[in-house]
Amino acid sequence: MPVSFIEFKAQKIKNDVLLIWQTTSEENNDYFHVQRLLDSQHPELSEGWQVVVKVKGTTNSISNYQFTDASAALSITKTIYYRLKQIDFDGKFEYSKTVAVNLTKDENISVYPNPFNDEIIISIPQSTILPIAIGTQLLVVEIFDITARKVYETEVKNPLQLAVSTTIHTSQLKNGVYFLKIGEKVFKLIKQ
Repeated sequence: MPVSFIEFKAQKIKNDVLLIWQTTSEENNDYFHVQRLLDSQHPELSEGWQVVVKVKGTTNSISNYQFTDASAALSITKTIYYRLKQIDFDGKFEYSKTVAVNLTKDENISVYPNPFNDEIIISIPQSTILPIAIGTQLLVVEIFDITARKVYETEVKNPLQLAVSTTIHTSQLKNGVYFLKIGEKVFKLIKQ
């Protein structure tokens, strides 16, 4: 593989979508196409992918890229899918993983109680599906202490059409301030 990806992610920022990707090396890489697909049941099978932007590349060191899709706000769909098409100088190409961004508001995520003792309950309504990698159907929940050290991580199964409510047992955590991260949303919590 001429390009080694470290990560590729998309996140909603206000009305735009920020795409970030990082590579370790790009041998024979001519450019990337950022591709977008609007609301599809099976994005891996769809032929409706649109090229959003062309980004030049070729380097032997770690490279960081980002692109803001300002036209995402114009979409009438709830979910936009993105992938990268990496094209070599000889015309050969490969696709990155596909990532999804839900354009609905996520204010309805509930994390309670706060302050908490030995457990935290996370409730995500059906109308709020967080951006997750297609096919994994997992939601990563992380807890960081006040020094930004990750003290807890779990994966919550998140069927795309169902509401999720899960309890996280936190008896192992000491009293103090913590930050719980769900997708790109962060909650400040206090353990007593």
